Amino acid sequence: MSELESLPEKVVSVVPYFFYDLFGRILPGLFFLCGVFLAWRHSSRFQCFLGQAERARTAEWVIGGVILVAGCFLLGFLLSTVSRALWVPRIPVSLATLRDQFGSSATAESSVETAFRGHFGFRLDHSTKKKTYLAFCSRLCHLAVASRHAALYSVCMRVDSEELLSRSLCAASVILLLVSAVLGQWIACFAYAVMALLSFLSDRYYRAKVIREKFQIFLVLFRTEASSKDIGHAGADR
Repeated sequence: MSELESLPEKVVSVVPYFFYDLFGRILPGLFFLCGVFLAWRHSSRFQCFLGQAERARTAEWVIGGVILVAGCFLLGFLLSTVSRALWVPRIPVSLATLRDQFGSSATAESSVETAFRGHFGFRLDHSTKKKTYLAFCSRLCHLAVASRHAALYSVCMRVDSEELLSRSLCAASVILLLVSAVLGQWIACFAYAVMALLSFLSDRYYRAKVIREKFQIFLVLFRTEASSKDIGHAGADR
């Protein structure tokens, strides 16, 4: 395959990481950095910084923009680390919920369970007490999709980035809420409290969505491969 022909595949392979870095790292870091600037906007150092920025030349603006993006990425990474360390590991979805969503009975094995067992060689454990069990199983589905279909993998990464964005925004809002309370900025406190609540509810939604969609995408890929094999066998028999 020539370099030009492989270009679309390379572009598709970059998209998932672009979404993850932009939504999951840079945006939360930018939100936190803007909150810090707003908290100390009346300080003499901040006013001095604004004065220097107004006198900056084009090259300095470009360098400053690169530093800003890198700094936002670093802050987003640290926020995600803090949020993972403090977050409750409970997953708001269960195997029973997945069964209901795939239309199987309480006793019959659902289609997604059949696909999981057929691909990985072991059954999903309904008796486990591990709070993160489904998260680990959905990660296996994610890796299976990544090894076979770049476009479907990008969908998985998009949902992952939205879940990380919600969790990091919640952590950033809580920190900024505490900072605003110490500085006596009560209007900002109210705004950050609302933002923290909305981010927390969004995180609960996306944690369930991440698991559900990874199983669904894995099932679609499994069925597509099974159908292709059946068509191939039928053609060979003819």
